[in-house]
Amino acid sequence: MADQATGKSVEQLKVERTTAKRLFTRLVNSITRTHEDMSEEELRDSFNKLKIKAEKVMGANEDVKAGFIAELEAELDKDEYAVLTEQQKADLGRTSDECEMKLKETRSLIQEAL
Repeated sequence: MADQATGKSVEQLKVERTTAKRLFTRLVNSITRTHEDMSEEELRDSFNKLKIKAEKVMGANEDVKAGFIAELEAELDKDEYAVLTEQQKADLGRTSDECEMKLKETRSLIQEAL
């Protein structure tokens, strides 16, 4: 069932989230490897890029959540409410937690290098 808000299926939304996560992780890994050799300006620029990538991951995660809910609502009667499964909640929470953790760790590395 397609998400009514975006016109995309949950699977398409998951692919977009995976792509956002991959790009975010690549940037984290790049910063982790090279932060000691970066200038202050490069560190600040890298952190700004990292925040943008993190926002994209979180946004894509919210889109997946909306897709889950839209899919569930399509199967329910009008007087019923959509409730995410424990697996869906865990999936969404894991993505959010991992993103926040990597962002905090990388922020600490950058602050130490400054």
